[in-house]
Amino acid sequence: MRRAIFLGIMLGLFLFFGCISEEKGCKKNSDCKEWQLCNASSGTCIPQPGRCGVDEDCNQTLQKCDVTHHVCVFKHNRCLTDSDCGLWQLCINTYCKAKPGFCNDDSECSNPIEYCNPRTHRCGPKPGYCYHDYDCEGWQTCDVTHKRCIPLAGRCRDDADCQPWETCNAKAHVCVARKGFCSKQEDCRGWEVCDLTSHRCIPAPGMCSNDHDCQWWEYCSSKKHVCVPKPGYCSSHLNCKKWEYCNGNTHTCTPYLGRCNTNEDCPEGQSCNTYTHTCVTN
Repeated sequence: MRRAIFLGIMLGLFLFFGCISEEKGCKKNSDCKEWQLCNASSGTCIPQPGRCGVDEDCNQTLQKCDVTHHVCVFKHNRCLTDSDCGLWQLCINTYCKAKPGFCNDDSECSNPIEYCNPRTHRCGPKPGYCYHDYDCEGWQTCDVTHKRCIPLAGRCRDDADCQPWETCNAKAHVCVARKGFCSKQEDCRGWEVCDLTSHRCIPAPGMCSNDHDCQWWEYCSSKKHVCVPKPGYCSSHLNCKKWEYCNGNTHTCTPYLGRCNTNEDCPEGQSCNTYTHTCVTN
């Protein structure tokens, strides 16, 4: 009983999928897909000559079906005539073989540093290997002793080809200063210069980056990056009032003799006239 049920299920599935796989009936070519025509005798859609839906629709065992375009094409490196092969190949015994001086794959290259170049179909140095400069990239030269491509002076493959303070620009293959370092003036900000000993940007003469670059009586202006006197201090007479001068020892504005800001600036017996900033007798 179980066997009968199993066989019944299998028969049902066979009939179900068999019906799905059958081509639909047709009366005219327009009832079929664009790569098919209608077989009037059987009333089914069949591939047009040279067209296909599956490999079995192709006449030659050397061919397979390109199911995207529904055309029969030769299998890889299979052929009937030279025209079925690449320009660098000949058809020999239904196989596409490389012409003398050309290659189909790496196995046809005898030198271990060579491969079959997919662009030229000739055996030549693998990427990174060379016999001449023109086997290398434009930013490289050929080390003919070791048969390796190496960077030209000032060019690089990676950071190892650069100075410790540099990094390799992967697009241009040139060494450039790392962040925080410099190799030329253009790597620094306008108020800095490049110290070619440390390869660091430092303040230009008369400029500053912080208060430590200034005198004890100055601070660094964050906007102009110049040292300016702290409040109450001076660097020249221009920082003082017209009755004062800048004391070079204390860097403070000091009244000229006979002039004053407070009574303490005047001799004994005199006081300071704060309107005229002169010492007057009491």
